[in-house]
Amino acid sequence: MLAQTAVDDKSNEITAIPELLCMLCLTGCLVTLDRVPSGWGCQKAIARQIRKQGANYVLRLRANHKDLHNRLEDTFALERAGNFAGCPHDYADTVGKDHGRIEIRRCWTTGDPALLAHVDPDREWCDLVSRVWVECERRCGDRVTTDVRIFIASLPPKAEPRLQAVRQHWSIENAHHWVLDVAFGEDDRRIRTGHAAHNMAILKRIAHARTSIQGGHRQQAPGGGLEQGLPVPTDRPQAQTHLDAIALGRDPVVRQVCYNRV
Repeated sequence: MLAQTAVDDKSNEITAIPELLCMLCLTGCLVTLDRVPSGWGCQKAIARQIRKQGANYVLRLRANHKDLHNRLEDTFALERAGNFAGCPHDYADTVGKDHGRIEIRRCWTTGDPALLAHVDPDREWCDLVSRVWVECERRCGDRVTTDVRIFIASLPPKAEPRLQAVRQHWSIENAHHWVLDVAFGEDDRRIRTGHAAHNMAILKRIAHARTSIQGGHRQQAPGGGLEQGLPVPTDRPQAQTHLDAIALGRDPVVRQVCYNRV
């Protein structure tokens, strides 16, 4: 994690995201905001800011942008029904098996200027170059579920890298959020006194970054606990493998942050 900012109690992510982006050097980067709730990350002003900071975007379009979403949804249905005849496009797919289920991901991209002019006639979306549809099919036994997601991008209509970008975005869930929730017990902690919640959130993320760099990868400790570059005693319960004061106290960088915050 490179930076964070709190969402104001009387606001939402629409105002917090621009502040967060300003903290980062984005030149040459690809920005995805799929996990932002309610589609608040897909905003015209945010797309302009990303481009102004020298980055490209792949933004998920949700139903809160009713007109644009409906136009993209309708054109995709028509194009797919006609097998994309006469419509320049690119296609890629992946098949994976994990956790007892099979996941098939299909991706179509188009960048036809005429179609872009139809879906965005006023060119309100900064440097919109391509449209992306990702269909995820999950098979678990006899149960089959399908989810279709629509994206807009400032990059050429290449299906394989767009599918990879969307997939890599969700790897954040396993590499960051899951570790904080399970290994560090963040969801089980209810710290509300003073600035304690803010302080502990910062410390946990620093410790996560430090131990991930030191350990290089996650592995099971002999006692069944999750090891993050720090030794875990074999007799230590898994519930206690989250960050504790002893682990913090041994890290000089974290100690300095503690002193500064206090």
